[in-house]
Amino acid sequence: MGNILDKSVDTVSSVYQVYQLEKLTDALLIRIQGSFIISFDNVQTIAATHIQINNVEIPMGRFYKNIVLKQLKSKYA
Repeated sequence: MGNILDKSVDTVSSVYQVYQLEKLTDALLIRIQGSFIISFDNVQTIAATHIQINNVEIPMGRFYKNIVLKQLKSKYA
């Protein structure tokens, strides 16, 4: 199951399988690890191994790091 961070209750919930969310996503959502899809709008910090959203560090997989950086550059270029 995939994980969804719900900032209204500060929890991570397993609600959808990640591949199901990827089919529903638009350009604002991106997968950062096998189990995490995030919204760019909520990102506070991007570090070498994690992304911070609402003061919560979410691990970023090495495989996804380059994908995340490319999408950020194209979104904000």
